[in-house]
Amino acid sequence: MFSVFALITFCLVLLVDGNGSMKAYTVSLKGDATHAVRNALFAAQANGKLDILHTERGEEASVDVLVLGEHAADFDRMIKEHGIVPQLFDDDLESSVKKFFEENDRERRVGGRSRRDVEDEPTNPHYMTFEEMETRLRERAAEHSTTATLESIGQTAEHRELWLLKISTNASLPIIWIDAGIHAREWIAPSTAFYLIDVLLSKKGLELRGKYQFYVAPMLNPDGYVYSGTKVPSYVRFWRKNRSPTQDPKCFGADLNRNFPYQWGLVGVENITCSQIYPGHAAGDQLETQSVIATLSPIAEQTKLFISLHSYGQYIFTAFGHAKKEYPEGQDEQTTKVRRA
Repeated sequence: MFSVFALITFCLVLLVDGNGSMKAYTVSLKGDATHAVRNALFAAQANGKLDILHTERGEEASVDVLVLGEHAADFDRMIKEHGIVPQLFDDDLESSVKKFFEENDRERRVGGRSRRDVEDEPTNPHYMTFEEMETRLRERAAEHSTTATLESIGQTAEHRELWLLKISTNASLPIIWIDAGIHAREWIAPSTAFYLIDVLLSKKGLELRGKYQFYVAPMLNPDGYVYSGTKVPSYVRFWRKNRSPTQDPKCFGADLNRNFPYQWGLVGVENITCSQIYPGHAAGDQLETQSVIATLSPIAEQTKLFISLHSYGQYIFTAFGHAKKEYPEGQDEQTTKVRRA
């Protein structure tokens, strides 16, 4: 079993100026400055001055940062001290976020369901609410009752269900697990999972259904997803974590992707409750990760592929993520299959 992740390809720096207007910049880190700037950004995040949306590894790396209000000038000065000049990407991201929600709401009102080239299976022209996702899953299970079954594998801190759609014609077949939405702001990931469900249940999926079972959990972080769609304030759209309480009553949530027990807390985390990459108080202490573990553990031997959908980018990542040059058994075979894909 191995993991596949799609992540971010370029650097998007989000600034919120003193007027509350967000601006977006692209920044490339190269050469000697890369290490120093990355350390400075993580230090600023630890002090609550910014939120690192994403950081790439390597000497030529990118870092995605969200800077709020009064800290925008400090961030700009820190970047320029290292000889880096951000390039303006969007001079009013707040308006862009507002426009995004308006267009999505308009598609919902006008478009309803559209039809794409998936053997006439319906897909959505807009990003669904969580309630719409639940309705869609129930519909798909009812429409394909001999092939698809829907079950809840747990609940969140805000009492939303964690749904798993099982697509199976033979319970003895090997299992492919697909999940999405573990990071709240990555809306295209659950949309992709629902598209895959449509494909797998269509005529195009007939051959695959004869070879594998597909367990699809299209939304693993519904609390965070709902929160990221509250529209005001605009920067909430970039919320990453779930919404579970922490030791700090002012800070909510853990990065569920960093909460799983294996090599927990080693790299890429911050043990600060307000950080967007806070891994939780303890390994596997979040309801969502506990539900995934409890569901996967009994079928671990039967599960041959684990795919976790993320955005944004055109990457396929395989294990391991916690250390360089440390690979699971069968890494060469995994690499060969990924390149074929």
